[in-house]
Order: sequence, then C-alpha cells, then structure tokens
Amino acid sequence: MWVVEAGNELIATMTISWPAEDTLQALTHEASVQHRAWLNQLAVEPSRRKQGIARLLRDEGFAWSASQGASSVGLDTAKPATHLVELYSSWGFRIVDEVQWPGKSYRSVVMVRDLA
Repeated sequence: MWVVEAGNELIATMTISWPAEDTLQALTHEASVQHRAWLNQLAVEPSRRKQGIARLLRDEGFAWSASQGASSVGLDTAKPATHLVELYSSWGFRIVDEVQWPGKSYRSVVMVRDLA
C-alpha cells in the first residue's frame, strides 16, 4: 500500500496485491495468472486530480511489482465507470474479461497490462 500526503492531508492511496485475493481468483482466471500483480485500488482526492499523482503512484506500484517478479498487472473496475476504463486504457491496460461481484448491481471489466 502506498499513500501520498501533503502536510496532514491524505491525498492519494494505492494498493497492489500479490497474488490477487481468492474471491477475485474465483471470478476470473485472469486474477490467477502466474507472475501477475493486482491493482486493487487507486484513489486521488478530487481536488488533487490532474496533477500526475495517480501516474506517480502507478509508476511506483509497477516498479515494485516488477521487483517482486511480476510480468503483468491486472485490475478490475466498474464497467459503467467509463472515465476509469479510459484512464486505464491510456496506461496500456486492455479489457480481457468481465465479472459480476456478488452484491453489486453492475458488472466490472477485468483489464491487464504487461510490465515489459
């Protein structure tokens, strides 16, 4: 887990797991692919967006994942959150699957990106 603070203010967080959690592995084969880290969460305080903070966290997370032996990173995000799908696509992720999380009324897309 990474956090970005400015003074006493928490402005961004990111979590990556290695391997992906069991619940997700049961929903999609993509979460159990060998040498794949999983980007679980990335959030930036709305007033701090468009400042490169998410990109900074992404780069740090990718570097950590590669240092652990990962050759790719996966993630899942709500399919209706088109702004997030577009952001992750611009970072080189591609949609490879869809899942339905228990208790959610929307489907999520599963996206992966090679680290090489």
